[in-house]
Amino acid sequence: MDKKFLVVYIVFSVIIIFTMVMAILAINFSVPASNYNSQINKKQPIISSPEQQQPKQQVVRCLKDNEVASYEIKKKKNEVSKAIIFIKEKQTGNEINNFEIELLSPDHYHSVELHKCGVYAAKSFNYDYITHKSLPGYKAGIWKYNYYGNGEEIVITDEDSLGNLGGYKHFFSIDFRVSPDEQYVVLVKGYLGSKEYSLVIKDLNTKEDIFILKLSDIMEKYPDVAGSFGMIEWKENGRYFWTDIFEGAYTPGYVRIDTTDWSWEVFTTPKNAMGGFEPNYKTGWMPYAPDTVWTGIVETNAEIRKEAKARGQTSSLYLYNIFTKQQIKIYETAIDPIWNFGPPTWNSDTELQYKLPNGEKRIYKVK
Repeated sequence: MDKKFLVVYIVFSVIIIFTMVMAILAINFSVPASNYNSQINKKQPIISSPEQQQPKQQVVRCLKDNEVASYEIKKKKNEVSKAIIFIKEKQTGNEINNFEIELLSPDHYHSVELHKCGVYAAKSFNYDYITHKSLPGYKAGIWKYNYYGNGEEIVITDEDSLGNLGGYKHFFSIDFRVSPDEQYVVLVKGYLGSKEYSLVIKDLNTKEDIFILKLSDIMEKYPDVAGSFGMIEWKENGRYFWTDIFEGAYTPGYVRIDTTDWSWEVFTTPKNAMGGFEPNYKTGWMPYAPDTVWTGIVETNAEIRKEAKARGQTSSLYLYNIFTKQQIKIYETAIDPIWNFGPPTWNSDTELQYKLPNGEKRIYKVK
């Protein structure tokens, strides 16, 4: 009897323990009915290619008031180049964080833009950096990164579905300018000479074209203002965007776009006004030296200088107001008849610094 009782007791105990374990497991792995139904009724996305994937909602990570960002470009031969973004404390300079982003063209004069809530740069996919040819599925565009290093594409500039076999499409130049409040991005659409060649301002949130200005519309009113769009920058806290129209080394005009009503104005320059003589966009005064010559070849410049001296030519520096058309002669020299005076730079809204052929620097104050 004792043995039988012991066996019964053991079996009964095992049953109780097994029942308790199963109850615990049922509690831990149970799913509420409402959640279960929502999961089985939810349609799973079909992902056939990276292009069809919708970008995830990017986490906002802006610079704090005590933080500042900078970058350093790392070029690699036959490999994709990168930029290292550094976030540091303003006061101490201590590094808080850093991350890397890929660059489409590290030698571009404007490859990266840093703003309070984002880093902007051009990036490409499916490109062979050894043969320097696009592969099937090639795509380039402007990307935005938050200060955690997470990125998202904001506009496609180029794509090549066939990979160097005739499927290439160009939409925008990789040159861009983001507004100070990060609401707009400025792009150049198409090629010079095409009907669609234009300056485009997109809304960064909706990706819609807010403003389009065709070169043909400018030339219809100002036939002498011909050339390419040259990005300048946003002014007066983002109210105005300025671009120049340049043809080679010369700049026949400037365009100002007012974002309050999306109107635009063209400001013509004197004949032979060269690029590099930046206007004061607030006052309208721009320095120019009509006798300056630039060929990019030292020997050619020397020959032109020699011939100009033989003719008794001099070089003069002027101030010209693109708003009022007023002109002031500042200086004239016979030492170098094609002298460019520096070129001149603005120290303030009223002080222009320029350099003489002997190296002396002078200041002209605009009254």
